[in-house]
Amino acid sequence: MHENSYETEDGIPVLSQQQLQHLLERLSLPSSPLDLTYLTQLQWAYLCHSVFHNLYLLAGYAGCAAPLTAKDSLNSILANQGGPCHVQTVGFLSLLRGLGFRAYLIAASINSPDDHLVIRVDLANHSYLCDVGNGHPYCRPFPLDREDEQAWMGWRFRTKPEGQKLCLQRWLGEAQQCRWKTVYWADLTPRHFDDFTDALRHHHTQIGYGPFLQNLRAVRIFPHGLFCIRQGFYERYSMVGMVQRPIRNFAAAKRLLQTQFGLAQAPIVQALAVYQANQVKPWATVLPHPEFPRILVTVSSTDRLDSLQTLGESLLKRDQGEALVLLVVENSVVEANRQANIARLQNLREQGLKINYLDEGCYGKPIADSRRIQTRWVTHQIAQGQQYDIVWMLDDDLRLTNLSVDKSGQLQETDDVDQIQALSTLWQEHPEISLAIGGVTGDPPIRPDAVLRTQLFDLLANLEWFAALAPQATYSSPPQQAIFALPDYYYDHSESSKTHLFTPFRWLKRPESGQSVREQFLAYLQAALGISSGKSITRPLLLRPDFVPYSSVLRGGNAAFFDIDVFVAHTYPSVTIDLISSRRSDMLGSALLQQTYPAGIYAVNVPLRHDRQPADKSAGFQGGQLDSERLWESLNSEMLGVVLSRCILPSADEKVDDSSMLKAKLSERSLCLQNNIKMAGYYLQHIQQQIKTDTTTWWHSDEEIMQALETLLTELETLLRLYQEPSDSNQSSLLKRLQSYVTNPRLIEQLSLGLADIRTQPALWLKEMQSILRSKEI
Repeated sequence: MHENSYETEDGIPVLSQQQLQHLLERLSLPSSPLDLTYLTQLQWAYLCHSVFHNLYLLAGYAGCAAPLTAKDSLNSILANQGGPCHVQTVGFLSLLRGLGFRAYLIAASINSPDDHLVIRVDLANHSYLCDVGNGHPYCRPFPLDREDEQAWMGWRFRTKPEGQKLCLQRWLGEAQQCRWKTVYWADLTPRHFDDFTDALRHHHTQIGYGPFLQNLRAVRIFPHGLFCIRQGFYERYSMVGMVQRPIRNFAAAKRLLQTQFGLAQAPIVQALAVYQANQVKPWATVLPHPEFPRILVTVSSTDRLDSLQTLGESLLKRDQGEALVLLVVENSVVEANRQANIARLQNLREQGLKINYLDEGCYGKPIADSRRIQTRWVTHQIAQGQQYDIVWMLDDDLRLTNLSVDKSGQLQETDDVDQIQALSTLWQEHPEISLAIGGVTGDPPIRPDAVLRTQLFDLLANLEWFAALAPQATYSSPPQQAIFALPDYYYDHSESSKTHLFTPFRWLKRPESGQSVREQFLAYLQAALGISSGKSITRPLLLRPDFVPYSSVLRGGNAAFFDIDVFVAHTYPSVTIDLISSRRSDMLGSALLQQTYPAGIYAVNVPLRHDRQPADKSAGFQGGQLDSERLWESLNSEMLGVVLSRCILPSADEKVDDSSMLKAKLSERSLCLQNNIKMAGYYLQHIQQQIKTDTTTWWHSDEEIMQALETLLTELETLLRLYQEPSDSNQSSLLKRLQSYVTNPRLIEQLSLGLADIRTQPALWLKEMQSILRSKEI
């Protein structure tokens, strides 16, 4: 970026053509006729792209270089570092003049004479005041020849001209005795930048001259809201109103400024040190009322028997009088299951759990539809005045417990994590987190084909492992901490690593199944029947005490929203092709949210237990039996969701057109799946051969174990046959059908249209939610 070459007669730097173009591109605005409409667009875009803050001012008090000159102020804006009043004003004034507006620097008085910089713009026969340096959401310029009032997201302002001055006032609301407070008086006479030298020096050196050496201020405005740091609190103003969260300490403020405010390059450490030494109020140390965050748990029921009861009971176990409410959206297809759910929920109510039950009369909806129903219901409640601090959206097959491995290598269920308390702590101590993705322990929430290869590889390795052990000896799991740390160690389709595909995982001892090698081997064979349902028998997800939150949009069925406007703004995109709806709407929605709405999305250490249910429909079962067409639907639903997600995720190549990207992703996924199924078949053949040829192993004379082996192999043969051989209903195998399907031009065309539609959904969804919040109707 070239430095500005010269200044105007009032000391304001002139932008080069390159700098002007750079700023316009950042604001996403082209050149346009110099009228009020364009001026309004410029002011709002500038406010939304340049963060107001006093970090350089605070750091300057400690001796760090602060942008005090007009030239340094403009360079700060060109570097996208934002700043206080004079920095913001110089940048915007240079932009206006570069475009050809007749714009002048003028003064306003807030606490002391001429302690604030604003801009006068003359258009035709009218003049306007533009203020981009006060941290307020002024949606449009204020006219200088008449009274004016504007309101936005709970903020209200009015102006009244008096001679060569303009009075700006802000409405403080009913809590402040319904009064208007004067923000400043502006003098419309043009000034030179040097006229503000004393005021700027006082702001940077005199505690009490202005608020900025005793208060930490940062304001980020975006098209649908505003968030700011004030008086030790983090406030978000949006369509759901104002929500306040505490900033507990130096570290929390630093994380918040670096992430949500995008000020990682600013002198945060030096500024916060000055603030802590001179602050008017300390960091927020008193819990906001009520003392415990108000948590709403939302879930959509399915036909998984007893899951809802198990989840509810685990919530009751953790609910110790906190403000916790459960919303259940009925989605079970079977009438008997719906009636059973009503009875179970009544039982939970009698035990003290607060429950809302919603039955819209339409069942078996895709996950995306059920998520949208939950969001709409909550949004209606907010419109009626209901308040929540946390909305925790869960799948119904989760419960508030976890799996871990003890010191002796045994797999155990543990209650070491109090999930509700953990969420409360994160909400209070991590204001940078808007959406907390909790994850699971136990079975990964993925399809059976995504674990089949590694599970059969482990089965082959464990047969050899158990064969070398004495059946009556006490079984001990070998140390495996290192391999459980491998990335995606449970996932056959991983793109991050392949090491885990060739690393055997041994059976983790289950203490409830006995102590001997024989008892543990039998328990393993019986558990392995769940492989066809997607259970990760040898590679369960485990609790990780050393887990540190990190930025991620890989969302699943355990997501807690700490900023309620983010919950409302989160959409759940999907496409339906040949009556099959794509999965992964949670991940798609989070990826789009990160791109279109200011939200801190993090993976956190608040996992829940997830167990794959036997003969689950999502795994390709129908009526308790593996079914070719059901497996095809499940396979396609997942594949479509994965492919669409990988076209939206930040790692996607923006230079490639949608059609080409979809073709590539479909081909990659199809080849990956075919290769993994082929390898699974290869391992199964070796297992069968080993059992037939090596008759000297100790279990060959054990009738119970041989029966368990035969049952397991029959189940696995059936599953692989469905993938690799034609079925009664189709002359092509699933893999052959898939190979033909992913190269079908019609599919590419439909997915391209679907992807284009998905990109429009966040804006359309926001409009719908805003309409609900304005309607005040249920």
